[in-house]
Amino acid sequence: MPALHLLVAISSHGYGHATQTAPVLNALRARLPGLRLTVATGVPRALLEERIEGPFDLIERRSDFGMAMASAIEVDLEASARRYEAIHLAWPAAVEAEAEWLASIGPDLLLSNVAYLPLAAAERAGLPAVALSSLHWAAIHGHYLPDSPGGAKTQKQIERAYASARAFIQVTPGLAAAFGNRTETVGPIARTGRTRRPELLARLDRPDGARVVLVSPGGIEFPERIVRLPRIDGVVWLYHRADDFDRTDMHAPQALAMPFVDILASVDAVLTKPGYSTVAEAGCLGLPLLYLSRGDWPEERPLIDWLRRHAPVQAIAPDDLATRSFAERLDTLWSMPRPVPAAPTGAEEAADILLEYL
Repeated sequence: MPALHLLVAISSHGYGHATQTAPVLNALRARLPGLRLTVATGVPRALLEERIEGPFDLIERRSDFGMAMASAIEVDLEASARRYEAIHLAWPAAVEAEAEWLASIGPDLLLSNVAYLPLAAAERAGLPAVALSSLHWAAIHGHYLPDSPGGAKTQKQIERAYASARAFIQVTPGLAAAFGNRTETVGPIARTGRTRRPELLARLDRPDGARVVLVSPGGIEFPERIVRLPRIDGVVWLYHRADDFDRTDMHAPQALAMPFVDILASVDAVLTKPGYSTVAEAGCLGLPLLYLSRGDWPEERPLIDWLRRHAPVQAIAPDDLATRSFAERLDTLWSMPRPVPAAPTGAEEAADILLEYL
């Protein structure tokens, strides 16, 4: 009997969709060791190989763009409107072309996180499909672009595409998904890593200790004005752009030869935007988190509301990064009570649901 074949379409809007999907694939493969896996995405192979256990075929293909971003915390509305209009002016042709591509791959099931074009194409091709995510582009488009050219028609086509899936696995925390099909809510999806703090401090040449803060923009860069982090006595920064600065208090995490999840489990705080992956991992570690608001991004409120129940949280404005208030905000963060961390149950729960369709 041929091995079951799962095709996974992963959004390239940042890295959160990939890091959210990988633990589910690992849990599913534990149930189906012979599962053949094909991943279609624009996310770098290196990140996927770090997160996905076992072999997989990679197809570099972007079936969605989410929203055009000026930075990790700034949406480019004009560019987003143009790109949605271009896709949906030729929507039937786009669906047909995607359906032909799906047929050429020949999977037994499509899993999408969370592009809607493959879902619409799967229905056209007669292929069962399931959506998995903490958000969906119907909510994002409907929030930002309802009055854009063709916006109302585009919104209906997006919603119809999500409704065509056999099920929508709604990940906690996140936005509600209600499209009239089967909706299943699962717990947080996160890899928590293991604490290796003494080793981390030794590699930073700080054996006597220091506060270590990880800067994690999540796959889309922060605005340029934000990256000039202040010097604070006793604080060491881990930032992937550290080589751009001539500073002894700043180091590149990629130079530590340590898995990202172990670094996250070993630091004192993380500075980030409110994106699913880092928020979920912080909540499951009880890790203090300092965040730069994404303004009116719809997913931000449910993510932060959930995180406050599981970890210390503080917001900071971009203009405060180079002032004394930044150090004060960190001190406040570290003095806050430590709630009970969340349990990362979502991957196992989602794998059980997917197993029904395989």
